Amino acid sequence: METGSQNAVEERTNKEGMSMTTFDFTIARNKHVFWKIRLRGFLDGQESLTEEQALSHKDCDLGKWLYNDGMKRYGTIPEMKALEKEHISLHARVRRIMELKHAGSMAAAREELKQLDRISDHVVALLTAVEQKVSGAGAADDHATVVGADVTAGRTAPFVSR
Repeated sequence: METGSQNAVEERTNKEGMSMTTFDFTIARNKHVFWKIRLRGFLDGQESLTEEQALSHKDCDLGKWLYNDGMKRYGTIPEMKALEKEHISLHARVRRIMELKHAGSMAAAREELKQLDRISDHVVALLTAVEQKVSGAGAADDHATVVGADVTAGRTAPFVSR
């Protein structure tokens, strides 16, 4: 799901002509925060969301990275396993929030949003923890490059929607 002006995952070619995948943790955190803002806007009737934008934990940008590269490279890091679990849980909450709103149960949808906020905060914290471990380990395995090593970020202004 593209919700920002930048993509957290970028494909490049290194000087040897080999494909390199870069993952910018800062962009990922920012896009995640922006997604929560969009979901609040959806509940307030200011934003529209389609099921395809919201429901698949494998088709959003973070899910694409997790299942195409992240788990392969860093799946042994305990925080990655926790990130995968929390990410799945987050998308289940989004599904529930959308169902409740469509059924007209706004109070229940807002309660679910409170639960989602806690999960979302944990996802952001896990992204930071993984980034710290990966960048601390050198991140030079294979052809992976990790950029955006400002591990104190994550609460910067959200990206503008496309």
